Amino acid sequence: DGSKSLEWALKAANQGLPVGIRSVGIYYRLGFGVTQDFSLAMQWFLKAADLGDADAQVGIGQLYLEGHGVLQNYTQAMEWFLKAADQGYPEAFVNVGSMYEEGQGVLRDYSKAYEWYLKAAVLGYGEAEIDVGVLYLNGHGVPQDYDKAMEWFMKAAEKGFAAAQLQLGLMHDEGQGVSKNYSKAIKWYTMAADQGDSEAQWCLGLMYYEGHGAPRDYAKARKWFFKAASDGHPEAQNLLGEMYYTGQGVTQNYFKAVKWCLKAAEQGESQAQANVGRLYLDGTGVVKNLSKAIEWFRKAAGQDDALAQFTLGDCYLQGIGVKEDDKKALEWFRKAANQGHAPSQFWIGHSYEKGLGGVVQDYRAAMNWYQKAAEQGDGDAQHSIGMLYDQGLGVQQDYNKAVERFLKAGNHGHAMSQSNLGDYYRLGRGVLQDHKTAFEWYLKAAKQGESCCQFWVGNMYDEGRGTTQDYRLAVKWYTKAADQDHDDAQHHLGKMYYDGRGVTQDYRKAMQLYFKAADKGIAVAQSQIGRMYGKGEGVTRNYPLAFEWYLKAATQGHAISQYYVGQYYNDGIEVSQNHIKASEWLQKAADQGIKFAQYSLGHLYARGQGVRQDYKKALDMFHKAAQQEHAPSQVWVGYICENGLGVGQDYRAAMAWYEKAAGQGDADAQNSIGMLYHGGRGVVQDCRKAMDWYLKAANQGHDRARKNIQILYQQGYRS
Repeated sequence: DGSKSLEWALKAANQGLPVGIRSVGIYYRLGFGVTQDFSLAMQWFLKAADLGDADAQVGIGQLYLEGHGVLQNYTQAMEWFLKAADQGYPEAFVNVGSMYEEGQGVLRDYSKAYEWYLKAAVLGYGEAEIDVGVLYLNGHGVPQDYDKAMEWFMKAAEKGFAAAQLQLGLMHDEGQGVSKNYSKAIKWYTMAADQGDSEAQWCLGLMYYEGHGAPRDYAKARKWFFKAASDGHPEAQNLLGEMYYTGQGVTQNYFKAVKWCLKAAEQGESQAQANVGRLYLDGTGVVKNLSKAIEWFRKAAGQDDALAQFTLGDCYLQGIGVKEDDKKALEWFRKAANQGHAPSQFWIGHSYEKGLGGVVQDYRAAMNWYQKAAEQGDGDAQHSIGMLYDQGLGVQQDYNKAVERFLKAGNHGHAMSQSNLGDYYRLGRGVLQDHKTAFEWYLKAAKQGESCCQFWVGNMYDEGRGTTQDYRLAVKWYTKAADQDHDDAQHHLGKMYYDGRGVTQDYRKAMQLYFKAADKGIAVAQSQIGRMYGKGEGVTRNYPLAFEWYLKAATQGHAISQYYVGQYYNDGIEVSQNHIKASEWLQKAADQGIKFAQYSLGHLYARGQGVRQDYKKALDMFHKAAQQEHAPSQVWVGYICENGLGVGQDYRAAMAWYEKAAGQGDADAQNSIGMLYHGGRGVVQDCRKAMDWYLKAANQGHDRARKNIQILYQQGYRS
């Protein structure tokens, strides 16, 4: 009961007892049983001090030190502490030592601080024992000595001083003067925490949070963080907020996350300020407010919080909550990078690589910054270094070094590096070609959602490269990539539906997928649409639309489409017959090695349609197609040789080419061989062999061969 205590103190004071007078001053200072009044406290302390009361002299010194009830005056504070010290009062020794340690009214002097603390410590004054221990711990005023620090902390800890118990916990936690021992750290932290020491509660919570000295236990961590946070400990408040944000050890609750992070942020805790900024930026637990987000990021960044500086840079880079400004983005990235923040170092490197943020493109500078980030294990930086080696930018092109970097990033889950490794192993670039390993890397990236890798996984299942052929799995992965608008995947998935591989054949579904890819300019898909309109597959046959889609693909250089455009002009299918245009498009396709185009172009040269008649050029075209095992072209090469069209007549050469075509079952070739044997041209006349070849052709419905058989019989042939 404060009122009764004050009443008894006043009675003692009225009797002139210093303890009573001093007690009244203490009650006024603390507001215990009376309205707090520092001026009245000073008056009562002065009365007791005049009677030589050391405790009162210390009280006066503290009022001057803190500027309570009087103007702050360090000189006066020191004088009063020294008066009490002259009486051998331990608390006064500590106060004088503290003023020397903090440099309050005197030059900072750790040696003198040590001397004064030691005076009280040797008297067994617990607070002084802690202060002496701290000086030994930090090497202030005395040589750093962990053993002596621990010795002094132990003295105070055994007296039950929570601050000393906390220090012993920290020394065992960090391995200062002793081997790291998390179990002992927990023991000392618990002693201090049970006394309500918020720093010890915070440290104890961290032990359970990180699983040091005890199994990881988020529930226990939350318990101790809550105790410390409730006592105003900013770091505990922030981490408690983070736990509510992630749902670690608690039910996820964004509103509580905001509450606790905000409490810490308002105390100036920079990480909490950055967290509050992120919550406002994302609109998590609060109404999204970009202005407030930027405000909190600035507060944290002003305290050199690297993450906040990086986030501000990112906001300027993307124009989030501020006007887009590459230069300011780079400024903030530099601030964070100079503190060793790896993602910021990466972005500075990226700025130099691309010439962003007002810097001149400089691949060497980019490499330098990427190296700084990569040394900290930053995957983006490792990947970017790999790309510089891949492309030979600022360094000599070196696929082996590129692979090294991609492996470092890829093994830590960097999807783009995993994708590149898939490419390298598939193509045999910087490594031995290995489709199995390529497939494995593509699969890793594909599972992270990389659409290009999902396509390649599908393609390798489709073709059975590096893995067992499996059309259903091919469809699965093509679908994943196609759903992300990957054009090649849309085309390949369309082909699966067209062919009925891994799925039920469905021309309409195929057409839908081809259209998606075709609209992005994928020539092969445009060609497939042309084919389907031309054949009436899944749609009503429509030659004009077929021609239109073939033309789109042909214009992009798609060889088979160029052939079809040429044929449409050649045959006059839904376009005016135009042999000149036909020859132009067929020539484009022929130049790309399309044997059908070479064959058709050979006919145009042979007939002089759209081009000047030229049997040599005709032969050249037929010959190119014939070398690709195109049987009709082989027949025509034989025909030209047989008849000496533009070249010397050569029956043997003719026979050789006819035999190539006949070996593929070509009826024209079989009939022509028969005619050579029938007439004895280039071979000894042999009517039996002639008949054999005529029969082969006739059995395929060859009319000329049937007539030749009749002629043989008319000439007296007998089997």
